[in-house]
Amino acid sequence: MTSTPNSSKRAREDDPDAGADDAADTKAVFVTNREADFNENTFWMIDFDNYSGNQGATILVKRCMRNYGWNLEKAKTILKAYRQFLSLKKDFGDWDAKLLSPSHLVDQMWRQHILDIGNYCHDMMMLCGRVVLHNADGALEIQAKKTRDEKIRSELLKKFGSENVDRAIWDFPEEKKRTMFGDCSRAANPIPADITICIKDKANGEAFFKMNRNHSMGAVFQLYAERKGIEKKYIRFVRNGDRIADSSTPDSLGLTDMDQLDAVLDQRG
Repeated sequence: MTSTPNSSKRAREDDPDAGADDAADTKAVFVTNREADFNENTFWMIDFDNYSGNQGATILVKRCMRNYGWNLEKAKTILKAYRQFLSLKKDFGDWDAKLLSPSHLVDQMWRQHILDIGNYCHDMMMLCGRVVLHNADGALEIQAKKTRDEKIRSELLKKFGSENVDRAIWDFPEEKKRTMFGDCSRAANPIPADITICIKDKANGEAFFKMNRNHSMGAVFQLYAERKGIEKKYIRFVRNGDRIADSSTPDSLGLTDMDQLDAVLDQRG
């Protein structure tokens, strides 16, 4: 007699032990065995000159420098923040990303670590005792993301002290305020200040940017996305219901000083 999904289900209901091995198999995650080059302390050491393996922070830092164009000093600073992030994830048992969120830069390093999935799983077991999961859609939950951001900034200060926490990397509110009108200076080619625009999100959060009337909006949109920790492709920027192209300029849109644009999360897929 041919077995069907329903007949298999009935068989499991009649015999609780039936399919137990199959169920156990679905819970197991297998990765290739490796001989670890580091322990939980030496993992974080940087050695460009002598280490030629494929594990540890040296490889992670090189990958970030290559893919993001970071210099060594910046990569080391973010690595320190990433270590603090994982330490807090372990302290709180936040394995499924419900309590604490990384900053944008820490998230970039985390993603590069995850891409090396075999080593990542081994590294997490060594460093945290569990594989720390990444919620790829966490930024779409705006209020929950804000709560997680506030929580980790608070816990960073409690555990490590203000002198050991890089407030710029962790996007502390005073850093945002200090750079609110200077965000555009972070672009490769700083945008001269000529007009101020306001970008408002669904939660009524506002961000202000100064830019030249003849520069494209795309640079400002990219900076806004980075500040929010969301990939730019997931945000639609609109004015009066019409989507704004990256190539548009304040002049082509007829914007005046302090005009407002809206940022809408694209939740397709």
